[in-house]
Amino acid sequence: KSHDIKNLSRNSDYFNLKFKIDINSTIFIYIGNFSKGRGINKLLDIFKDLYSYNADLIFIGYGRLTNLIKNEALINSNIHYHPSINFEDLIGIIRNADYGLCLIEPVSLSDEFSLPNKLFEYSFAGLNIIASDLPDIREVTNNHNLGYVTDLSNGSIKNTIIKAIDNK
Repeated sequence: KSHDIKNLSRNSDYFNLKFKIDINSTIFIYIGNFSKGRGINKLLDIFKDLYSYNADLIFIGYGRLTNLIKNEALINSNIHYHPSINFEDLIGIIRNADYGLCLIEPVSLSDEFSLPNKLFEYSFAGLNIIASDLPDIREVTNNHNLGYVTDLSNGSIKNTIIKAIDNK
């Protein structure tokens, strides 16, 4: 079954078909640059342990960590790599996930006080968000009821993801 990407609805099974994901799985998505300081290594470690929770993680994008993500996707059936997509198709595709992940690490002042595009793209797609507990990200996420903020320890991120699964 193929899909017209531009016309995907919120309830499309695009990811379920593309990656053979169980229809009852909670789908988490990361979009953007695959580089250090974005929580990618943490997410890979956490999702290896979340297999029994029926949770899948999809990475859409590119960057230095692409090969790491592809390799983890080969050995972990709940981790998936999706190549970059055209910006005009982005919202239509990501709206088929349940949660967007925005785990910026405060490796610089610019990062600590950033408002990443992905935060707004997830919001425009109607996704709940799990975001870093950094000043501006926290303010936007909390003031607009966009989802959860978490500190960046693996334990806190994992607990927040489990809470999100339970509240799906």
